[in-house]
Amino acid sequence: MSESHWEYRVVGQTDNPIENQAKLNRLGREGWELVAVSALGSSGILAAYLKRITESNGNDSMKR
Repeated sequence: MSESHWEYRVVGQTDNPIENQAKLNRLGREGWELVAVSALGSSGILAAYLKRITESNGNDSMKR
């Protein structure tokens, strides 16, 4: 039996807005939705938090 659940991903952002936009657009086409952006410490580096719905067949395993 398959079951839906959320899958989460965190990606770092560069100081190049064009690269960041391209990365987020690609992830959006893969089904990821941007849910938050926050600074990592005092370095000024930003992290983008994304989620997408995924199906599980009951055999949960780490994909990465």
